[in-house]
Amino acid sequence: MTGPVYAPPVPTEPEEAYSVGVAYVFAIFLGFVSAHNWYIGRYGNAGGQLGLVALGVLCMVIGSMVSALNFLIWIGLVLLITFFIWWLTDLVEIPRRVRNANASARAGKLAVPRS
Repeated sequence: MTGPVYAPPVPTEPEEAYSVGVAYVFAIFLGFVSAHNWYIGRYGNAGGQLGLVALGVLCMVIGSMVSALNFLIWIGLVLLITFFIWWLTDLVEIPRRVRNANASARAGKLAVPRS
């Protein structure tokens, strides 16, 4: 009598480091802090978007509190509109950016998030 026969392992696709679904959840619910860009390692974009939101809100608050600086409300509004357009562009680009981040993670260029 012989022992059990084992089949060789079937090669599978490597598990992706980043998920499009998770990136969309981050973009929709935490887009104002650019969580989707932090998630996929686009730190420059994330910092830029976070800066636009912070500066826009700060300008609007100061402009509404100090009557001599009312023009800051308009500057803040322009900054927030700029962020909103950038955020809408990100919503369209998320699948491509996640594919690129996964390719970079497979190549060892990005730190892979721990599960």
